[in-house]
Amino acid sequence: MFLGNTEQLKGKLLKLDMNELEGTEAPQVDYQEMQEKTTTILTDFLNEKSDEDFTKEENTYITTFSKDELIEMFSKLVTEFDDSIPEDELQQGVEEMKTALKDVDLNTFETHVTLEDDQLKSQKFILDLAFDYEGTPVKINLQSDTVYNSIGEDVEFTIDPENSELIEMQELNQMMNSMGY
Repeated sequence: MFLGNTEQLKGKLLKLDMNELEGTEAPQVDYQEMQEKTTTILTDFLNEKSDEDFTKEENTYITTFSKDELIEMFSKLVTEFDDSIPEDELQQGVEEMKTALKDVDLNTFETHVTLEDDQLKSQKFILDLAFDYEGTPVKINLQSDTVYNSIGEDVEFTIDPENSELIEMQELNQMMNSMGY
């Protein structure tokens, strides 16, 4: 969606040749442990927020975040998940992030969680920010809305690579290069 040519890509699947990736070794990741750490960090982070940061509209709970809170949360996530980076480099990265975000106007950063009968029904993420990039004002307004209607039920995948139009990585790269990416 960020490429500006979604119609050209709509309905296509990206075909990757695994032999081209040969020699690149993916790190071993314990996804269960990662999920548990993330949940703990986010839960602790939410528990530390003041009551004024939460509102309720019918079955929807809305949480707002400040720029400083986001920096703190991302800092905790980074330091928890990458123990290969020395502490001084992590701190330097956090300071660089703070400096980069200093001139960002964070108008809105909210999460909306809708519950019905103690079941998660939807989650919405809203981000509205503005900044100046080399003298050019840039505004970003993103909204992600996820609706859950089959929690706990079997999952059926409907992707059919055999009968789908495929796009090769080289073709995708050419599209991106022609647009200046």
